[in-house]
Amino acid sequence: MIFLNLSSLRIRSLYFSDGVEFIDCNDSYTYLIPTESSFLGFHVDVKVSRKRDNVYGFVSKLITNHKTNERRNFLRASGLLGAGLLIPKVNFASSGTFPVNDNVNVFGKREGYSDEISILVSMMDWMRGVILRDANGLSQKELDFLLDEKSNSIGAMLMHLVATERFYQLDTFTGVAKSKLNFGVEEEMWEAASNLGDSGRKTFKGRPLSFYIDKLGEVREFSKNELKNREDSWLRESTKFWGGKQVNNYCKWFHVVEHESNHNGQIRFIKSRAS
Repeated sequence: MIFLNLSSLRIRSLYFSDGVEFIDCNDSYTYLIPTESSFLGFHVDVKVSRKRDNVYGFVSKLITNHKTNERRNFLRASGLLGAGLLIPKVNFASSGTFPVNDNVNVFGKREGYSDEISILVSMMDWMRGVILRDANGLSQKELDFLLDEKSNSIGAMLMHLVATERFYQLDTFTGVAKSKLNFGVEEEMWEAASNLGDSGRKTFKGRPLSFYIDKLGEVREFSKNELKNREDSWLRESTKFWGGKQVNNYCKWFHVVEHESNHNGQIRFIKSRAS
């Protein structure tokens, strides 16, 4: 979010690319606008509210199919391009091999991985750190707690994350025998972890936190070792998948990451109720 004082720009109004909405900006009104990847074009609907001496412009709808010149017209009309305050200098083109970095908060090259797979691994590591942080110190009560008879426990969801990653190992790691992907777990338990529901509630109860943490680590270690054997071109290999449409490996493994984010919200919510 950019906070921009318009008084120094001597702007009377802001013009938006749909040609409809205006905001009068007198004196020291402030305009707030979210930043999106160097402003990749958007349509804007504006809601105006007055609070003391400020006018707040809230962008409520983003559509990324505008042409570049429309984006620039919007910026020029609002005087923001000349102000030089809203567009970060970002170089999206590769300027050679990324330097190796082991800082989890700096996505980039990771030792032993190709450039783009390094970015994927960066995302995997970052999200997994969040999962492990929120799981740290969970009691047996918290692991097994059910909000109601239809809900899933934190323990079951942690194992569900493991099972989901294993599913994509089976789907995308061609040439790896399924027997190498059992990780000491019976197929019946994998099915319970994948499907959750009644079987998940029955299977994942009374198991210590170490059981889930160990499986999370074991399966992730295999994934990362296998990814070292893959080149960036592997990310673009696709098969018919969701809805019978082509889905590439990059999308599938990004789903592994965002899937953890989705369930982490549930884990936090259940954790707050269990205590």
